[in-house]
Amino acid sequence: MQLIYKSSSSAQVYLIKGLLEKTGIRCIIKNEILSALIGYFPVSATGIELWLVDDLDSDKALEIINSVI
Repeated sequence: MQLIYKSSSSAQVYLIKGLLEKTGIRCIIKNEILSALIGYFPVSATGIELWLVDDLDSDKALEIINSVI
């Protein structure tokens, strides 16, 4: 598994997750509960993370992410 994206915005993470899954890239979200602490702690410690299930999808996933950010 590989961390592919991190944000303080759950909407943005879910949008990217949906785009990746439409192309067959499986991913999971981590730290969603910790996002409630954003503002009290830095995003680096509490941001919502999007992880790829298969590391081989990283190049394609980064292409998709870069096209929407």
